[in-house]
Amino acid sequence: MNKVKGDNLHTLIHSLSPTEKRFFKRFVKGRKQEENEYLYLFDVLNGMREFDKELFLVNISERKFQKQVEVKKHYLFQLILDSQRQFRDTKLWLHNSLAEIDILIEKGLYAFAYKRIQNLIKQAQINEDFLFEIQLLQKKVVLARYQPQIDTNSVIQEQQFCYAKSQNLLEYKQLLNELSTILSQNSFVRNSKQLRRFDRFSKNRLINNPAEAISLSAQLYFYHFNFLYHASLGENDSCYNSAIKMHRLISTHPEATRSFAQIYLRAISARLSSLILGRYKKNEFQSLVSELKANTIRIREPETRKVAQGILYEYQLIALLRENNFEKALKLVHEAIDFVKNNEILADGNALKYLHFDIAKTFFITGNYLDANKWLLKTNFTESKSKGTDIYAFSRILSLLCDIFLNNTQNVKYNANYLRKQLSNEGALFEYEAFLISRIGNNFIHWNDLQKNGKIDLLERFREELKIQLASKWKANMVLYFDFEWWIGLQLGHLY
Repeated sequence: MNKVKGDNLHTLIHSLSPTEKRFFKRFVKGRKQEENEYLYLFDVLNGMREFDKELFLVNISERKFQKQVEVKKHYLFQLILDSQRQFRDTKLWLHNSLAEIDILIEKGLYAFAYKRIQNLIKQAQINEDFLFEIQLLQKKVVLARYQPQIDTNSVIQEQQFCYAKSQNLLEYKQLLNELSTILSQNSFVRNSKQLRRFDRFSKNRLINNPAEAISLSAQLYFYHFNFLYHASLGENDSCYNSAIKMHRLISTHPEATRSFAQIYLRAISARLSSLILGRYKKNEFQSLVSELKANTIRIREPETRKVAQGILYEYQLIALLRENNFEKALKLVHEAIDFVKNNEILADGNALKYLHFDIAKTFFITGNYLDANKWLLKTNFTESKSKGTDIYAFSRILSLLCDIFLNNTQNVKYNANYLRKQLSNEGALFEYEAFLISRIGNNFIHWNDLQKNGKIDLLERFREELKIQLASKWKANMVLYFDFEWWIGLQLGHLY
């Protein structure tokens, strides 16, 4: 391999965050039609972890610009810098607003500066941007020299309260980050050792009393933390209650739904997840989906709006499967596939990773095993910021079952052993996964040789063993990925 160090364009592309890459693609698509070749060049270099000149030249060998590739690379480099300047301009409006106030005060336009400050403070309060509000209040203190109606002591008290709210919110964010770190490899508590790591959270005053949260944002973080905490332990009733309170809190502040779009998505997703994990209630579920549809079009940020659309597809597919409405699920799944193809880098892979799996589940449940296997193998834990080995393990476990149903059994035992070793190396082989891999690799491998009664006996034994496996509360929430008990009921319904 001809790996060359120091290719500046390759280095620049790989220094961009996923958000910056998405911004660049939108930036280029808004320009001339011929810019498509720059997108192609960008994608080729973005797909190479290390710059390999030979591989690079092979990838562009059939493009018209291959003889001018260095010129094109130079222009692409400049395009990326242009997009970065524009990206940063969109992030500098706070700084520019403060600079405008300084100019107005300097020019003696005190009344206009005061009006500008008051309007910006209202906006900062709606967004709960405490640091920006503190800076605006400081400008108000300066302006008090020229505007006698401003009570400096009151402004200072407001500043102090903003500092308190900012510090309080920071404490909740730190707690949520600590919990997310624990759950970064696996989405749930999976054994008693991991359970002990949660003990310190249960003793923290901030998560035991909602009155400790002194702002809307902090209260939302309080309920979001409690939702994740209880969901991770398999405590479905507590999880459901936290999700309801989180969702109702933001629903009673309609002015915040747009400003806190991502938190709103967390809230409604938490409630939908709770219904899937616990007692499924069709009317409540459909009402939440309708609400999400209505609010999705009001979300201003394009990427957040796309995430909302991905969530809609995900939960609609899950609901249709729960309701055994397989015909409608198959129709919707093709819409979801088009969405996935058009949004391949959405949300650092997290949103699409779960939608990939729900597409695969839809095909699996409806007996379309070839399509199911294709999508199961696309689910990869390296696509997102969190490792996501849970979803990866379940994808590969279902893939083993697909091979059996397709009568491709010659490599099932080998693949089962390989998967067991791979998950073990990743620190993600827990009792439940090991149990499933063992039963599929040893028992289900004979599925196609069994008569009707033999299949029924196998499924009945499997269901009894599952009940024992799911007796530990931290395993009960694995239905988020795939409810094998429900699936067994479907298979037995076909056989009886």
